[in-house]
Amino acid sequence: MKRNCFKFLTIFVILFLITGFSTCVKALTTSTYTTAPTSYSNEYLAESTVVNFLDSIKYKSIYTINSIDSNNHELYNQARDRLQSFEDVKYEVKKVSKISPNGDKFKVEIKFSAEGVNWEIGGEKSYFIVESVNGSYKITETDFFDKTSTEYIANLAIRIIFIAFGIVGLILGSIIITVVVIVIVVVKNNKKK
Repeated sequence: MKRNCFKFLTIFVILFLITGFSTCVKALTTSTYTTAPTSYSNEYLAESTVVNFLDSIKYKSIYTINSIDSNNHELYNQARDRLQSFEDVKYEVKKVSKISPNGDKFKVEIKFSAEGVNWEIGGEKSYFIVESVNGSYKITETDFFDKTSTEYIANLAIRIIFIAFGIVGLILGSIIITVVVIVIVVVKNNKKK
């Protein structure tokens, strides 16, 4: 019976470790995005606006700011102030969704990595709201600048550290429980002999 109890506890600890680890991995790698459209449609024009914006950041073009709606003063100023902090941007368009019934407003979702002076971020998701403004598509809203801010990057680093400590704690806790169970079983077996 003691061997069955020991086997049961060992299997329980192993399953606990596997479940905890797979949950952490799944939480860090799950993506629900689909492929971006490739037809020459309004969706494509909206996507092209974001692609041109990100490419112009990457290549330090003076036309970068032209993709931002100048009527949105807060976003326009944020873009103007932050653009020089980028050294490189890599991205992949994940999804383009129509968000207005008349087809002139779209949400473009990307996955990106970026770096600047003394900062780097990778594997992040961001969105851009792109609207037709005076006959051309402009970015009217985005969380891209928030996700590349030093505050966001610092908070992300802290979250990663907590996840790492959680995984290490889970493993160490399971090892300690396993050792305690083994010691108890061995001590009880020795007392009966």
